[in-house]
Amino acid sequence: MVMKHAMSRRRFIQVTGSATAGAVVGSAFGPFVRRVPAQTKTIRVLTTETDPNSVRVLKELIAEYEQTNPGIKIEPEFLSWGDMFPKLMSALAAKNPPEVVYIEDLQMAKFAKEGLLLPAGDVVNAIGRERFIPGTLKAVRLGNEDWGVPATLQSEATYYRADWYREKKLAPMETWDDYLRIGKALTDTGKGRYGVNLPMGTSRYTTWIFMPYAWSNGARFFDRNGNLVMDKSPNLERIAETLDFWKEATKYGPPGIAQYTWLEVMQSYYTEQSAHSDYAPRLMTQLERHAPKLLSPEVTRVTETPRGPHGARSAYLLTKGYSFMKGSRAVEEGKKFIRWSMETDRYIRYLHTVPGHMAPTLGDVAKSEKYFSHPLIKANLPVQQKFLEIMAKSTSMPVHMEDGGLSLNAIQLFDGPHLIEMVQSVIIKNDPARAAVARAAQRLRSAGAA
Repeated sequence: MVMKHAMSRRRFIQVTGSATAGAVVGSAFGPFVRRVPAQTKTIRVLTTETDPNSVRVLKELIAEYEQTNPGIKIEPEFLSWGDMFPKLMSALAAKNPPEVVYIEDLQMAKFAKEGLLLPAGDVVNAIGRERFIPGTLKAVRLGNEDWGVPATLQSEATYYRADWYREKKLAPMETWDDYLRIGKALTDTGKGRYGVNLPMGTSRYTTWIFMPYAWSNGARFFDRNGNLVMDKSPNLERIAETLDFWKEATKYGPPGIAQYTWLEVMQSYYTEQSAHSDYAPRLMTQLERHAPKLLSPEVTRVTETPRGPHGARSAYLLTKGYSFMKGSRAVEEGKKFIRWSMETDRYIRYLHTVPGHMAPTLGDVAKSEKYFSHPLIKANLPVQQKFLEIMAKSTSMPVHMEDGGLSLNAIQLFDGPHLIEMVQSVIIKNDPARAAVARAAQRLRSAGAA
């Protein structure tokens, strides 16, 4: 029996042939639409935030975004600072750069100068330019363009043992003389306690902490035009004074302080060997992990870098953010993802992966109850509030103290070995401080810092 709606061989070929040629075809049962999946667009994100909590939450956010944005695939890659730039250079050489990179303002300025980035002002404006803490936008701006979206802030301050201060009836330090006096008072070699704790080893953290101490003595390394002036009066004398102060301070430091890096500066504090630690908010997460009793505001407080005889108290401001690589294939989709991820609730969720250390670049978030609701932040509110106060008036590493303009020459200073060698030549080799400053300036000029 032949069914009423059966198709002939010729009709079947006509139908199936049409189906291979177009999306809308006819059949014995009427027209139908063939659904062709849209081509998947891949967004590659390179980041150096490798804390397990940060990795977990970023992956969760990516899954949520992909769920509501069909056709988008986001591939994160979590790299150390040492691995980030070889990876990025290889991708650029292959003409296949990632869409999004999470980098420091130092590298952002350098990449922008080399023409590797696309402007990010459209994303800044979409988030709300007026919402950003002003100093963060200075750190990502070169010429008339924003070259990144400021995402997190980091600064440094001097942690101190408030309980040890009370025992000795000491007030928080304000000047270098205070630090030496307090350092001496709190040093008790019999108990294994020391009053000074500064990074003087061969990591770049030595540079990052020495700079604010020199700024706090009125020293400048570059003028308004980006010219190196560290060996010009009065800067030479004021930087030399800073070196002499650090040399004097080693009298009250633990054994081996001349080789201290960021790691020893943290460990010396949470093992209760040192009364102080010049560090960023991340130290609070280390206290939670290794010495929870030190979290209390009755035990740990922070104050600004003490000032020298010629300056005002200063601190560095490190701005990290998202930049967009020129030549990447799905950069507009990458921009949409970053804008989405920085909507308030998602943004706070990510900041809370390293509470306090990842400080917000958005002023309204920095004042919000939700940001301060994290248990670790609540555990010592005075510390967190002091850091936000310091960040609001700090200076980004590649930015001039005088006029707020980016100094590309400054990158040679901050990322190079020259200040580290200068510090160590005085601390370890007992070289005269002024000669050490002049030698560092000469080496910087040879390296291209005009």
